[in-house]
Amino acid sequence: RLARRGVVVENHIVTSICSPPRASLMTGRYGIRTGFWKGNIKPTEEFGLGLDETVLPEMLKRNGYVTHGVGKWHCGMHTWQHVPPNRGFDTYFGMFLGEQGYYSHKKIGRVDFRENYRDEEGNLVDNIRTDLHGQYNTYLFTNKSVELIQSHDQSKPFFLYLAYTAPHIPHEVPDDEVQKFASHISGGGRQKYAAMVSVMDDGIGKIADSLASTGMMENTIILFTADNGAYYKSVGSNYPLRGGKSSFLEGGMRGVSFVHSPLLQLTGYTNKHLHHVTDWYVTFQKLVDDVPGDHDKPQLPLDGVDVWSSVSANVSCREEILYELRDPTKRADSSGKKGLKNWHKYPVSLKTSDMNYRKGDSRDALDFFVIR
Repeated sequence: RLARRGVVVENHIVTSICSPPRASLMTGRYGIRTGFWKGNIKPTEEFGLGLDETVLPEMLKRNGYVTHGVGKWHCGMHTWQHVPPNRGFDTYFGMFLGEQGYYSHKKIGRVDFRENYRDEEGNLVDNIRTDLHGQYNTYLFTNKSVELIQSHDQSKPFFLYLAYTAPHIPHEVPDDEVQKFASHISGGGRQKYAAMVSVMDDGIGKIADSLASTGMMENTIILFTADNGAYYKSVGSNYPLRGGKSSFLEGGMRGVSFVHSPLLQLTGYTNKHLHHVTDWYVTFQKLVDDVPGDHDKPQLPLDGVDVWSSVSANVSCREEILYELRDPTKRADSSGKKGLKNWHKYPVSLKTSDMNYRKGDSRDALDFFVIR
């Protein structure tokens, strides 16, 4: 419903794995600049978004927004300075890492489900929610989002970053949700996958209904995007596109995306112009009239472009993007000039069924891909 009444962004380029597009969304910058060209952040890896980066909630917060994060972060947690409540979020409810058990909320044997906020004295509260064990995290993320919308003081602008983990592995979902697909989808794996997407879809509907019932929808922009294509070697499908997650083919790097808002000039159509995940930072920056020069923190060079006229009026805004460029010098730990301590344990992998590069291949530094 939201996509049909909004604008489907068909040619939206992300990346083929989880961390890099999140970093680009947060900064408006390519992975070659942030260091996220190297891939996903591992649980024990000392790496994250550089502290000199101005991230999206930070930019909005300095323009008066109340900022909330729900769900998956996956942009760094090796120091307290790198975690969401210290990157511009007033509150954060969810996980710092990339995946977890949907009921256990564990990664590498430890609970990664946090509720972060500031107490009355401004001190960071890091509440590890072990009490939520056994509760399905997609439901939890939806309920928290609805709660934040309904309790919001509408005299202030509102930003919610909601990053569901569904339908990422492990494929876990309540049995009653699976039964809804038992009659027309064969195979338990596909049924579970469909149920996970369905639960997420129902959650988005509840959030949209909350925005409508509070009157906030009248002045809201909803951006929906995937971080990568489905993992096509198991139960996912990106048909008719070739490839999928971890592939450089379109099935891996084109993300399902739409924009819904009463502020759009044109709606109910499919936009086929080129867009990149970096574009949303710049677009939101323009929409809130942020002037980087008015703030103490320097604005690093941006790679995104303002695409509001594209999604709103179907006018092309960019002709090409740099999809990938691999530079080992960008492995530096973002907390200082010293090299990433454990980089040798996590070599870049380009291993896919379509490109037979090996881990640590010397050609990595020369690889680049431009899309026009």
